[in-house]
Amino acid sequence: MSKLKVILASVLILAFIAGMIVLGIKDPTDEYLVVYNCEEYIEPSTIDAFEEYYEEVTGSSITVRYSTYDTNETMLTKVRNGDARIDVCVGSEYAIERMLKLDLLYSIAEVETLSSHAISNSALVNPYVDGKIAELFGDVEGENMRDYFVPYMYGTLGILYNNEVVTEEDLQTGWGLMLNEGGNPLLEGMILMKDSVRDSYAAAICYAYQNDMIPGEYDGYSVGQLISCSDDALLAVAESVLNSQRPHLKGYEVDFGKDDMIASRAYVCLAWSGDAMYAIDEDPDGKLSYFVPELDGEALGNVWFDGWVIPKTADNLRGASMWVDFMCREDITMANMLSVGYTSAIDPDILRLDEDCRQMLVDYIYEYEILDEDASDEEIDEFIELFFDDTVRYPETSALLGVMQDYKNVDSAVSMWERVKAETIDLIPAILIGLGALGVVALIVCLATLPKRYRLKK
Repeated sequence: MSKLKVILASVLILAFIAGMIVLGIKDPTDEYLVVYNCEEYIEPSTIDAFEEYYEEVTGSSITVRYSTYDTNETMLTKVRNGDARIDVCVGSEYAIERMLKLDLLYSIAEVETLSSHAISNSALVNPYVDGKIAELFGDVEGENMRDYFVPYMYGTLGILYNNEVVTEEDLQTGWGLMLNEGGNPLLEGMILMKDSVRDSYAAAICYAYQNDMIPGEYDGYSVGQLISCSDDALLAVAESVLNSQRPHLKGYEVDFGKDDMIASRAYVCLAWSGDAMYAIDEDPDGKLSYFVPELDGEALGNVWFDGWVIPKTADNLRGASMWVDFMCREDITMANMLSVGYTSAIDPDILRLDEDCRQMLVDYIYEYEILDEDASDEEIDEFIELFFDDTVRYPETSALLGVMQDYKNVDSAVSMWERVKAETIDLIPAILIGLGALGVVALIVCLATLPKRYRLKK
């Protein structure tokens, strides 16, 4: 090889190495971990913290490839197809139940054995959460579902509303607020519904339960059983409610509802409690409130539980087990909870006593100007107690708070939801589009019938 070729080759190699350094491209032999989570459901800095923690413990570097989804149904489709690597992901209880039935998940014990890493922080989970899971999912085709997932967050489904627009009379209608049953003219076209079959169905069934619309054949069913039942008779009731609601809606959403509520682009929104807490914290005017409608003094709605699972598509079991364990650590779970607004599944009594968690709450107090900077220790302690005693953040047990379980007839429920959504086309845009199309057709016809000398050249 000539000297010139050697020099050119050397220059190219050095340029490639320099480019890798500049662009921050890591050695392709480095590990990576694929994490699949709901949108806006983690404090971003905890991802970097995990990468640092992993390297400290193992001596190996790791890159977290983090991606998100909008609904459980989207996540289920991706996991079920099995055509993409997912090392660890979050799912709601009914979705985890379905994945377990389809034999898509590793058990925690299997992962611990294969990865040689114990998920020891799982023992910190709130006894209330563990009890509910054991009660409802202790026998899923002979398996205890808690053996296959580690709880992450939990909360309620309720209504976020603008307290400057929604009246006391509106609130008295309970779930009827989602249909503007109080007849408040300011609410027309300013109500947002969840673009999710499970959550919208649950809200419709709760409305029907409140208004004695449930068919007699379901007497004795609990709220949890009703919102998890996809019989034709109940689907017909829900479809009727959702169709009655449609004229009052602004539209359907999954993630932008809280922002619309903060900006007063909507006045009522079906919301998960964590999104509601986030919106209330971020609202500079104090105009937002959240409630779960009550019936005879008891909260009537849905309480849900999300957790980490490790699908059988996972390649990095050590990374996955360490990730789940890390997400249960007191300081990390508090960072996530304060960032996204949702309630950690870790025992609040443990968080209440942890010094790092208490300091994070103090920083939170000052960031949101909840107390003055010269607040006394007694005032700070009082706020921390109120934080953990907040019944929106930590909902009290109610016989009318039902937990979703897997539908037995998923296709019928999805078909019902598609029919409801198909009727939501706004007529004004549709008419304008139709008129525009007719105009284009008329122009084409006119051009085609013009004498040849007037036609446009190509």
